[in-house]
Amino acid sequence: MSWVAVAIGGAAVLGAGVGIYGAQKASSAQEAAAGQASNTQLQMYYASREDLAPWTEAGKNALAQYQGMVQAGPGVFQESPGYQFRLGEGVKALERGAAARGGLLSGRQQKALTQFGQGMGSQEYSNWLDQYYRSLEPSRWLAGTGQSAAAQQGAWGQATGGAVAANQLAAGQAQAGGYINQANALTGALGGGMQNYLMWNALNQGGSGYNYGYADQYSPYYMGG
Repeated sequence: MSWVAVAIGGAAVLGAGVGIYGAQKASSAQEAAAGQASNTQLQMYYASREDLAPWTEAGKNALAQYQGMVQAGPGVFQESPGYQFRLGEGVKALERGAAARGGLLSGRQQKALTQFGQGMGSQEYSNWLDQYYRSLEPSRWLAGTGQSAAAQQGAWGQATGGAVAANQLAAGQAQAGGYINQANALTGALGGGMQNYLMWNALNQGGSGYNYGYADQYSPYYMGG
């Protein structure tokens, strides 16, 4: 093999090496950028998760307390401290009114006292039950706040997962593109080298119709020998 063939082969190998090196560098840079983007997004997610941790923990504790209070129920009915006083004052007012009309011991008076007592008892029970429901509100509100924090954290986690998955896909595409570019560089270099060799061989053998094989030493096509 002449030095020309060796030079052509060397140029092909060199060209392939340069192309492969460039493809590897580009692919590695894209993969590194995708990895760095994923790390940044994960760090931001972890920081947000840490910021929301007190709210989610408080909501969890409040939910447990709220469940316990609901399961326990309002308990045994208890009259308020002023109930008997209000009941007694109402009965006195009814009695004074009946006495003024001359019906203190009448059936009408007894019915009025019964209705008054039932109304007072029903109102007292409603007030007691309403007080129980109001006692649940702080725990219920705090549990709802924790739920909102957990939902926000879940939304951020889903968004971060999607972004990291996209980065991983981009890194995979960059790696695949790098392999393709390397193969193209190698194929192109080999094809170019072969074409140059065939052209040189045709010129050296006079295959073009011109007598290059017998050109004198001053001809640009003179190959020596």
